Amino acid sequence: MEITAKTKTDDLLVVKNLSKKFLLKKHKLPWHSKTYVHVINGIDFSIKKGEALGLVGESGCGKSTIAKLIMNIYAPTAGSIVYDAKELSSLKREEKKRTRRNIQYIFQDPMGALNPRIPVIEQIYEPLIIHYGRNIKEYRRKSVSLLESVGLKESHGNMYPHQLSGGQRQRVVIARAMILDPDFLICDEPISALDVSIQSQVVNLFMKIRAERGITLLFISHDLSMVRHLCDSTAVMYMGNVVEYGKNDTLFDNPLHPYTKALIAAIPIHDPRVKREEIILEGEIPSLLQPPTGCRFHPRCPVVRPECSEKQPELITLPDGRKAACFAVQEGRENE
Repeated sequence: MEITAKTKTDDLLVVKNLSKKFLLKKHKLPWHSKTYVHVINGIDFSIKKGEALGLVGESGCGKSTIAKLIMNIYAPTAGSIVYDAKELSSLKREEKKRTRRNIQYIFQDPMGALNPRIPVIEQIYEPLIIHYGRNIKEYRRKSVSLLESVGLKESHGNMYPHQLSGGQRQRVVIARAMILDPDFLICDEPISALDVSIQSQVVNLFMKIRAERGITLLFISHDLSMVRHLCDSTAVMYMGNVVEYGKNDTLFDNPLHPYTKALIAAIPIHDPRVKREEIILEGEIPSLLQPPTGCRFHPRCPVVRPECSEKQPELITLPDGRKAACFAVQEGRENE
């Protein structure tokens, strides 16, 4: 795959026309068709070096599937994922291993990501053994330094996961992800399992890591206020499609897509004197087994138009640089 000079210079990750479907049911009779569920539908986005991109949307919209596709846990059905000017699906074994050192994944549940039978410090330096061989004394020293950098003490390293709090376990997982000095960090709902009092501490830790190491982030979350605080840009997903994508200062202050407007309207406001329009979406999220025709959001959309049920709007770039997939938005911009 040919990569432009701009991609090499600016973009660390480029996702183009990415799709993923899963085989749901394979019928026994050969003349019966197979049943697939289409989870990701032609997604496009890119992340520049040092940038933090937030990926938001309701549960089941495909956010975690995108993360697993980037990590090569799943193989894409169609499209491409280019990391550091290399197409990930075409890498050979040694190249994949080198790339995996540079891309690290932080899971939603820190307890499930840790081995309950091994002290956490050994789990932190285990990736170093896998990639570089055994040098335990040096690895322990580096692990202790990382524990301290994420706000833990050396004594925490000798504990087992069940002896730590949820916030401490998540800090251990972050330290393990950072042990290989990655360039790119995928954070899949890293604060959703934590108490509210701990969430802001973990988000501030990510901000510290970004400032000190210049690391690139893909931050997947339901918490839009945290995404606004941490990220530079945000992509909003609905049923496997990106419906709006742009810089945070523009997207949060002036959302265009009706779904984005509804999500932002649901962010709690701590000042009772501040009034905001209340947007209530009717109905439930349709099933991916029987998705609506046309725009998948149209059964719940407050500004639905006849063409919305007939064809899927394209994600087009608007004059202010953001992207939106909505006929109403595109028509409004044409009439300005």
